[in-house]
Amino acid sequence: MSRLRHLILAIVVLACCIGELAARDFCAAPHTSAMIELVSPPYGGLPVSLRLSEYYASNGSFGTPRIAVIGDRIEITQTNGISWSQPSTICRVLTVTAGQLQPGHYRVTWTTTEDLFPRLEPPTRTRFIDLEFTLLPTQMIQAADDYILVLLVLTLAGVALSRLHA
Repeated sequence: MSRLRHLILAIVVLACCIGELAARDFCAAPHTSAMIELVSPPYGGLPVSLRLSEYYASNGSFGTPRIAVIGDRIEITQTNGISWSQPSTICRVLTVTAGQLQPGHYRVTWTTTEDLFPRLEPPTRTRFIDLEFTLLPTQMIQAADDYILVLLVLTLAGVALSRLHA
């Protein structure tokens, strides 16, 4: 009977979360052809990671992104070959690193040049995706005096002590 309760609880939790999980999957329901996101912690002095997501309804060969950091600007450039006459569902998600950046406000521009095959007029398209984010100083990282962290440590200590006495 206990296993059945656990199974029902797991199904209820999964059912409640499935809509949110699906909404976060760029490739499952693309609303645009590309998206860029900051995926690393928003603190200066740590490596900055950006997730690049591209969705095409045509076959393609994707180029390697090149990253340049110039002051408060991050420029990402990439060239893709797109075979528009070959239907396909291609979704590519790639994480790139812009290195360790100082605290401050940054602007990212991801420029993708698409070479179309067979040639159309014009034979290439250029797509620009922008993102802005702010990196906080590392002093802003929450310290160990956070009440939830203290409660977690006390709980773990209580579990450890109860196991020692058992």
